Amino acid sequence: MGERMKNDSIFEMIATAYPNLPQSEKKVADYVTNNLSQVLRMTGQMLTKEVGVSEPTLFRFCNSLGFTGFKDFKISVAERMSNEDFFFSDINKDNFKNDIQELVTSVLRSEEDTILATIKGIDYVKLNTVANMIIKSDKICFFGAGASGTICKDAMLKFIRLGKSAWGINDYHTACNLVSLFKQEDLVICITNTGNTKETVSLLKIAKENGIPTVSMTSSMQSKASQYSDVVLRTFSRESLYSRMAMTSRIGQYAMIDALFMNVIHAMGEESIDMLEKTKKTSNNLIFN
Repeated sequence: MGERMKNDSIFEMIATAYPNLPQSEKKVADYVTNNLSQVLRMTGQMLTKEVGVSEPTLFRFCNSLGFTGFKDFKISVAERMSNEDFFFSDINKDNFKNDIQELVTSVLRSEEDTILATIKGIDYVKLNTVANMIIKSDKICFFGAGASGTICKDAMLKFIRLGKSAWGINDYHTACNLVSLFKQEDLVICITNTGNTKETVSLLKIAKENGIPTVSMTSSMQSKASQYSDVVLRTFSRESLYSRMAMTSRIGQYAMIDALFMNVIHAMGEESIDMLEKTKKTSNNLIFN
């Protein structure tokens, strides 16, 4: 096994390999990423049944990460997890067993890990595709339910500074009213960690049925949101897929928006700098000297 794999966490290794994995192996990667502790207690047959893939697919997935098979993979996961610092995955009663310094450190280390995994796991072909979709679009609706809505607001504030007519919405009814008036020249981008939030999936379906280009940003490529998306940008997080509170998953989403924003700036060239400078001057007028 190469030096990179010796030093990387399993989480980072999966993120690095993910863009080049076949669709069937991505199903395994999605499940393993979100259920790492449970996977250690499973046989290969149990895992393939749970994920819905064949045993040869699981074998190829392990090979893609540099392991000789599922047993070798599990041994390495166990070793890495025992050597790593405690990582945060969800808010629960077990948190009270640790002092506050250890708990805060675990959250921040998990956020750091999310950034590293995002750097290694970005699919730049898809990122560039979405950037071009944004540049060509007349109007953009960023939608996310619950905590994902805060990322949509951030995206809106960024892209309106590049001259785009953008909305960041977390209310489903408002989003439906807006998207119902959209045309094929517009764009709907939905942000959802699980990819299975009912409102988000419903909005993507409405947009898709009306011929409006759709993009989803999610940690699960096999989700319902992915089924109604022209392009899926995968985010990364150690957080439990159905955690009680969105924390580290938000970091991955913010990072992906920043990556997308920089891609658009790069594609637009000097025009984008002029726009940012103009909006900055306007904002400066609101600051007392």
